[in-house]
Amino acid sequence: MEGEPKSNEVIMGELEAIMMDLVVSDPGGFQKMRNKKAEELSKKYPGFNTIALYHLLIDSNPVEGSITEFDFPGDDSIEKFLRDQ
Repeated sequence: MEGEPKSNEVIMGELEAIMMDLVVSDPGGFQKMRNKKAEELSKKYPGFNTIALYHLLIDSNPVEGSITEFDFPGDDSIEKFLRDQ
C-alpha cells in the first residue's frame, strides 16, 4: 500500500546496497568516510553499540539482544548519511 512506512529490514537492505555501490565506486574514500562517521558517533553517543545501523555501518554483528534503537536521531542518522552520498 502506498504511503506506508518501510520496515527496518527493507531500509537495511536498501542501505546495504548503497554501501556496496560506494565500496565498489570508491573503496578507500568510502572506508575513510565511514570510519570518520563511526568515530564521531561513538564519541557523541555512549550507547552507540546498541544502534542497529551503527553495526551495519561498521560491518559488525551486535551481541544478541543488545540492539535498542534502529538509527541515530536527526543529522546523526546513518540512513541519512548513506543516502546523501
